[in-house]
Amino acid sequence: MITVVKKKFHLKYYLYINSKGVIQSNTFKVIRYSNFLGIKKPFFFLHKKQKTILIDLEEEKDVLWKNIKNNTRNEIRRGLNEGVIFYTDVNVNEFLDFYNRFAIEKRLAILTIDDCKKYGNNLYITGALVNGKFGVMHAYICDIDEAIVTLLYSASLRMNNDVDSKMIGICNRFSHYQDMLYFKKEGFKLYDWGGIYDGNKDQAQIGIAKFKKSFGGEIKTIDVFYSLGYYFLSILR
Repeated sequence: MITVVKKKFHLKYYLYINSKGVIQSNTFKVIRYSNFLGIKKPFFFLHKKQKTILIDLEEEKDVLWKNIKNNTRNEIRRGLNEGVIFYTDVNVNEFLDFYNRFAIEKRLAILTIDDCKKYGNNLYITGALVNGKFGVMHAYICDIDEAIVTLLYSASLRMNNDVDSKMIGICNRFSHYQDMLYFKKEGFKLYDWGGIYDGNKDQAQIGIAKFKKSFGGEIKTIDVFYSLGYYFLSILR
């Protein structure tokens, strides 16, 4: 399990990721259990189900490759042939600069160094270089105890008019595949895409879900529990 402590309006709230049990003494605190793995459910908590895609990293490399759709495999090959370079252990400050430029273009929330530091050593960042320049970066939560790696943030230069968006798409697919192989080598058992859109209205999210599904894996329903305090805090602006 990973524990993350955050603040909003000077109020502490807690995220428990991949928890197998309930901390009863924390029942009335502001808490969210993400991807709850336990059998005994938390009392007095709101409950919702979410969808994600899990890829079994214990499968042989050939099986992982075979499970990827043909078009995606072709783009991964192109990434290799075009000289895309997979890069591990990206510096967090370099990631923040890269991600926040992407966030501004996409009108997403800006990240701070404190946002990243809250994950401690459980945060791991990878990237892919195109012509000596980062084209994409991915940030992961790495739960060593449960051997689960979960995608947290993804950013690219796709919105940059000075860059070939097709090449960035190739770079992104290549990088995700290399991520999987890297984490497999490091002993992780599951690659979690960090959620998947299950609706039919948001076309952008439908496209992202299609992208994630193209790598194979199994769509799973996960349990999320959150306290009333967390619910009220989450709707405040």
